[in-house]
Amino acid sequence: MLEADLTLAAMAERLVKSADYRVLRRLVHRETSAPITGGSSKTGILLDVETTGLDLAFELPAAGAPALGVLLGQARKKTMRVWAEQSPFELKEALKRRGYRWSDGSDGRPRSWYLDVDESKLDDEIAFLKAEIYLGEVEPRLQVLTAFDRFSVRA
Repeated sequence: MLEADLTLAAMAERLVKSADYRVLRRLVHRETSAPITGGSSKTGILLDVETTGLDLAFELPAAGAPALGVLLGQARKKTMRVWAEQSPFELKEALKRRGYRWSDGSDGRPRSWYLDVDESKLDDEIAFLKAEIYLGEVEPRLQVLTAFDRFSVRA
């Protein structure tokens, strides 16, 4: 047990040397980065409330890139919301299996099944709707979502 007269710094140092504890240190002030030129930007905050580390430069093994960079790259991608309006009721299970969610229309959105897909997978999704749901040509309602839309309660 630690003696009562140890200072906080001495206690922290002792804990650092123990394999049973991890001591976090105060964050050092960092300079703010310049906004990207030519594009719109908004200010946000990333708050890490876990004690698994704050090394916000940690490289993801599978991606071989910093975690924050991967996160920002994903956030900048466009997502397409595909609405399967007036789809046959008896095919709702097929839509659910595909990942579609139901919107009851109470929030001003269409009363319909919908799915958010990467822009690169839009053609595949429309092909699925043509072949499996509508059994013919269809031009579903599409909505472009950006990070500002995806992470907003208004989307």
